Amino acid sequence: MRKKLISYSIITFILFGGVLFLKDQTKIESHFILRAAEQPEGVSSISFALPKTSTDAYNSDGTHSNSELTLDNVVNGSNDLITGYSGIDKVYPGNQSGGYGTSTTTLKFGSRDAVGTMTIAAKYSVHKVVINYATWHATKKSQLKVNGVSGQEVARLTFADETFDLSTPSTTVTIETTFPTSGDRRVGIARIDLYHRCGL
Repeated sequence: MRKKLISYSIITFILFGGVLFLKDQTKIESHFILRAAEQPEGVSSISFALPKTSTDAYNSDGTHSNSELTLDNVVNGSNDLITGYSGIDKVYPGNQSGGYGTSTTTLKFGSRDAVGTMTIAAKYSVHKVVINYATWHATKKSQLKVNGVSGQEVARLTFADETFDLSTPSTTVTIETTFPTSGDRRVGIARIDLYHRCGL
């Protein structure tokens, strides 16, 4: 009988200790989330100053056949947040002949037959992205997607902001065009704002 009482006491102690541990763990996690939210928010607003437009697409790493159009040369205001580019496909320096017009301040994403995509590597985890863009076509809708978060289906020749709240903050931000049925794969992007918590 005494052995049973000792066994029950040990089991009770272990269970009680486990409950306390879980309670403390929850406090730790909640405290971490709170501290992360308290960190000052930084933003890197990048835009493009292209000396001329081109029908040649960027290479996957952001370089261009015309060296003066390489992304490192033409991106303004990155505040050292951006550490590199990769996975670029069907992205061009401007080269719009209709719609929002030929521009030296936009990147054209997508072509008639293919979507455009680009991944930006950042020094800190980005939790929100704001993109200023216009669509190629006045009536055929286009759409952007950022780290899997789909934006609005829109058709507009004027530039406007769209906000993408990322469910999981990340040091890599992948922007891609997509399109609804009978839509258009092409958009012109004038500015990309990357929001992050400083030091995270």
